[in-house]
Amino acid sequence: MAAIIIASFLLTLDGILYRPALTGVPILLIVLFEHLLGFIFLSPFIYFGWNRIRNLTGKDWSSLVVMSLFGGLIGNFVLTKAYFAAVNGDTTLAAVIVLQKLQPFFVIIMARMFLKERLPQKFYIWATVAIVSAYFLSFGKEGVSFHDIMNMDIINKAAFFAILAALAYASSTVFSKRLLNHLDYKSSAALRYGGTVLFTLPVVYFTGRFAMVSGISLEHWQNIFIIGVITGGALFFIIYYWGLHFIPVSLTTIGELFFPFSAVILDYFVNGSIMNSIQIIAAVLLVISFYFVTKEGNLKLPRFTALTKQGLNSGKFIGFNTVELDKENMDIDHGVYAVYAKIKDKKYKGLLNFGFRETFHEGQHLELYLPNFVGNYYGLAVEIKMVKKIRDIMKFKSSEELRERIKLDLKELDNIKWKAKNF
Repeated sequence: MAAIIIASFLLTLDGILYRPALTGVPILLIVLFEHLLGFIFLSPFIYFGWNRIRNLTGKDWSSLVVMSLFGGLIGNFVLTKAYFAAVNGDTTLAAVIVLQKLQPFFVIIMARMFLKERLPQKFYIWATVAIVSAYFLSFGKEGVSFHDIMNMDIINKAAFFAILAALAYASSTVFSKRLLNHLDYKSSAALRYGGTVLFTLPVVYFTGRFAMVSGISLEHWQNIFIIGVITGGALFFIIYYWGLHFIPVSLTTIGELFFPFSAVILDYFVNGSIMNSIQIIAAVLLVISFYFVTKEGNLKLPRFTALTKQGLNSGKFIGFNTVELDKENMDIDHGVYAVYAKIKDKKYKGLLNFGFRETFHEGQHLELYLPNFVGNYYGLAVEIKMVKKIRDIMKFKSSEELRERIKLDLKELDNIKWKAKNF
């Protein structure tokens, strides 16, 4: 959560100090060059992470397309179009910003739909408090009322583009989490930037925007460099994706609400603006809700049924009678998990290994080991209840080193408080 808050602060600097200074520069050129600069700095991570990248599934690559296209190109473009339409009088600028704040709701809904995220009911209550508090913190001074919100014309261009931007950024966040479940955060950030460059280049070319590059001043280039590398670019996504890897995406989107909190603080130091009483109350409620959403933001691990199948079963080569399951495209974090398994109404404790076979340079797999199971593994229906993640997937220098690590993992099973209730 701390990483998401730090990233949100960088985004505050981006939105207040640097991006407004690019007024007059074609938005497509800004998108292209900020992502090109970011990609230059992040590209070495593609080389270092190539063994994992080449084993990504089709589902992972489709997630990257959504991240790059919607988060990088479409999101930035339509949000800017919404601001321009608001300036032209289609609706108020405040209305555009309020509609953009629907993004956390979209993220939470999409996380439930696509990633099957299940969080305690109290989390969703405090998440709503955080979103409402962020609204009042942002607009307590301008006096935007609920009457203004209820009377928005959502048919006009400005409102349409604002909602589309919220959906685009929300989808990018959710599918970034899907990719981060299977790939390290540095390689994920590098691929996202590279993908956005690939999508943006032909659009810039066919719209004739390259002819406008000569009109970009030195000051504009300096701001594009800062945005692309630091405040909204490479550094931002390294920190943001690192945090997103460890926590549910629903919790991440609430952490991003630190943006208005840091914005009003920065506004005080830069412009001397003082919060009014409504903003102070909203700020206090936002901090309290941060505490409770973090406390209640523990993801419930999934429960599923799978069929055992024949495969490489690398565990057998090092002395462990493992079996592969047919659900290797699950949207959960790669790693080794302690699980309950039920086979023919009999319960077992065991280990579930999900991820790339780093040691053997092989692709994604879902492999089960039940120390106390005796008999033929194949062709069985297995009900799995995931209890706890023990560790991340690791690459070992030898089969012997892997064998010793599995022995340690098995010892971890004795330290877990097993609850067989409802299983």
